[in-house]
Amino acid sequence: MPFSHKPLLLHNGELTCQTQSGKINCLVLNTHEFLNSPYGETSKDKLQSFLRQAIMLKRFSDAWNICKALNRSEAWTELGQACLHHMEVELAIRVYRMITNVGMVMSLEDIKGIEDQNLLAGHLAMFCNDYNRAQDFYLTSSYPMAALELPSHSCYWDLCLCLDEKGLAALGHGDYVNALAHYEKGITGNNKPLAQGAAKSIASEKEPFIAFSLVSGVWCTCNPSWRKKMLDEFSETSLFFLYGGMDEHLKLGKQALLEIRKWSDMPKSKLVGVETEIPCEIRRSNLQEHDESCLAGVARMSIRMGDIRRGANQAIKHPSRALKKDCGAILESMKQYSEAAQLYEKGQYYDKAASVYIRCKNWAKVGELLPHVTSPKIHLQYAKAKEADGKYKEAAMAYESARDWDNVIRILLEHLNNPEEAVRIVRETQSIEGAKMVARFFLRLSDYGSAIQFLVLSRCNDEAFQLAQQHSQMEVYADIIGSEATVEDYQSIALYFEGEKNHLQAGKFFQKCGQYSRALKHFLKCPSSDDSLAIEMAIETVGEAKDEALTNQLIDHLMGESDGMPKSHADAKYLFRLYMALKQYREAARTAIIIAREEQSAGNYRNAHDVLFSMYAELQTQHIKIPAEMATNLMILHSYILVKIHVKRGDHLKGARLLIRVSNNISKFPSHIVPILTSAVIECHRAGLRNSAFSFASMLMRPEYRNKIDLRYKKKIEAMVRRPDISEVEEESSACPYCGFSLSDSELLCPGCKTTLPYCIATGRHMVKEDWCVCPHCDFPALYSQLTQLLEMEPVCPMCSETLNVSEVKKISDCSDYLQQDQLER
Repeated sequence: MPFSHKPLLLHNGELTCQTQSGKINCLVLNTHEFLNSPYGETSKDKLQSFLRQAIMLKRFSDAWNICKALNRSEAWTELGQACLHHMEVELAIRVYRMITNVGMVMSLEDIKGIEDQNLLAGHLAMFCNDYNRAQDFYLTSSYPMAALELPSHSCYWDLCLCLDEKGLAALGHGDYVNALAHYEKGITGNNKPLAQGAAKSIASEKEPFIAFSLVSGVWCTCNPSWRKKMLDEFSETSLFFLYGGMDEHLKLGKQALLEIRKWSDMPKSKLVGVETEIPCEIRRSNLQEHDESCLAGVARMSIRMGDIRRGANQAIKHPSRALKKDCGAILESMKQYSEAAQLYEKGQYYDKAASVYIRCKNWAKVGELLPHVTSPKIHLQYAKAKEADGKYKEAAMAYESARDWDNVIRILLEHLNNPEEAVRIVRETQSIEGAKMVARFFLRLSDYGSAIQFLVLSRCNDEAFQLAQQHSQMEVYADIIGSEATVEDYQSIALYFEGEKNHLQAGKFFQKCGQYSRALKHFLKCPSSDDSLAIEMAIETVGEAKDEALTNQLIDHLMGESDGMPKSHADAKYLFRLYMALKQYREAARTAIIIAREEQSAGNYRNAHDVLFSMYAELQTQHIKIPAEMATNLMILHSYILVKIHVKRGDHLKGARLLIRVSNNISKFPSHIVPILTSAVIECHRAGLRNSAFSFASMLMRPEYRNKIDLRYKKKIEAMVRRPDISEVEEESSACPYCGFSLSDSELLCPGCKTTLPYCIATGRHMVKEDWCVCPHCDFPALYSQLTQLLEMEPVCPMCSETLNVSEVKKISDCSDYLQQDQLER
């Protein structure tokens, strides 16, 4: 303090003084200089000094800001330790979160809600590794049991009990006697043993459990001689409980086991030498679990100390699968493979058990366990052993379980002589090596076709080609190679067939390798026996090539211009397919009409119908206008087909109306003029259409037809002409779907609007709006009431011949969209 200054007030590190002249002067104490210092301009060493000042003054918010300026993990750790010391839990959580100490953050989160200050202080002291102070705080808290639970919070007894340097040195040098003595001293609280004073009542309730924990802790650190001594002590019958020495602690394990057993059998009891009643919070299930833990320890220690029979029997009787696995692992490390495998098997660790049985060559047991084993490696080892023993069937099954298909195929071919099964496996698994083995097998049998097939499957195309060339099996090779080959493979095959003058195969493979000109040349050279297939392939080739010169060359061939030879109507079919392949639908439509006309002339009405229908559907798909001639011809042919359906059903009126339409276009049926007119006369007479029957009968009396009439009907038809009956049943009428004009049902041209009307594919009548439906397959219209009646007799669409059930047909209430589309198409 400066001379002649008198202190008046000290606040927040600032000392207010009065000078000699009476003025006021403020001084900042050295301990508080961090309050007014800019952290950004201060050196790191000075900031570290500021941090210590802030912590000593408990100015934790300022300390937080200093740590942020320092940005060092050491500074944050120092602040975190200070927060723990001063019980600032919330701030400590924030600090440890900054340095990503997840464990400390979670631990602090768990205790931050504790209101008991002593219990909270005990936890914080434990976090700071100050276990003696933690014990003191726990004993004075509302939950003194925490003092006994303190060992469970540490990984090592020396750390948990805060042993001195001498104890740590003894443990590090293997001096387990002195180390164990220090453990004992730690549990008894060094200068304040738990068994004395206020802790005695707490300790007495936990004696058996403390004993088990002590034995577990000692076991982890002691040498083998002490382990043997501990096992021997477990078998003694004396019961007493003392603190303060090594021998006494060894007897605690036996004390724990026997006390637990007595507690399990008696609801309340006093043990020999110890006046301890059963605490009310202990439940039988907890005691049983504790007992099982002790017995598990006995089993492990027995095995480690060499008493394998005792330990193994104890582990087998124990319900824990994990114990069997642990003991099995110990025995396996001791090379006691038979006992280890038995424990693994009892614990249902079948893969481990089988693996250990293999090590001791117990193949019988391995075979018993195989259905439960999932490891392919074990199946493979077993398979190799069985193969070495000459048991090939079992070996093949084991290889199959291991999914080692190559060895399965090898065993089947070399030892079991079962090529059929080997072939099946190769086809299913697509094994390349397996295919090679099968190919070699068939090669030895001189079955070159099969050998080539499996060489191709094994991707040995060069070998397969050479084999096919040597043994004249190129066609087999060509069929097998399919679409998997390269362009070079296809070209090699094509050149081979070209040399052999096999034009069809040469053209086929020139097409596959993209040489369309050479392919077409060979297709057109094919002999007449292969002509049909060759033309089909030629059309496909031209369609792929999209080359105008090749197209014209093929057309000239089909039209007979290339060789001057007239072609049959079959060539028109190929021309039609050519146009379809080139997507020249208008030309295809004209060709289709020609084909249909030729089919009609030959009397193949169903074929003509199918050609026109397929072309009609294709044009519809491509949104191209349907030629009127095609639509008319299809309607007449369809009417002819419907005649047979309705006459068969006994509906002579519908049959007669349809025959009238067909007979009015009789020139389109030149091969069957007389039979059709005869049928028209008979059906019209049956349906009461006597005037129509007379008209067609008169046509049959013409000289060119009269001698061709069937003798069964000739006299009746002649009588009908001599004594004519011109009565006629009047045909029903219905409204035009376009303009509403009333016209006869079978009339397809409306006199009112001059529109060609859509017809019903079930009856041939024109459509009406109120009874509209369409076939879901071909989209042709039909009268709903008539089509459903027809489908009840035979569930097939009369137009496209697709299977059609009544349930699939839906009545359409608004057909305006279809009518607009139909007008556009026409």
